[in-house]
Amino acid sequence: MFHSITQKQIELLLRNLPHGLLISGQKGVGASDAAQFIASSLGVTPIIVWPEKDDVIDTEKGSITIDMIRRLYQQTRTAVPEKRIIIIEHAETMGIPAQNAFLKLLEEPSKATYT
Repeated sequence: MFHSITQKQIELLLRNLPHGLLISGQKGVGASDAAQFIASSLGVTPIIVWPEKDDVIDTEKGSITIDMIRRLYQQTRTAVPEKRIIIIEHAETMGIPAQNAFLKLLEEPSKATYT
């Protein structure tokens, strides 16, 4: 599915997954596929955050708002026995307030939550 070098890097990551991981790349390189593959390899259904406009997913004109990140923060405060993986699609659509709120989530991870 992936280039052999990418596959090896993912396998190394899976051995010791950090609580925060940034997978980025130009559109179409498979960054989202890699994140989904990591979640699948761990047997986790990820929480995926998409940009929205008028409460509808919109990758063209939508954004990830501070309210969306605050809801995500509240959702991750609940203790669960299994791992949680959060995938932020189109993170570049976050404004400064949302970025700051997301930074708080990264700085204060709950157990078994990976972003």
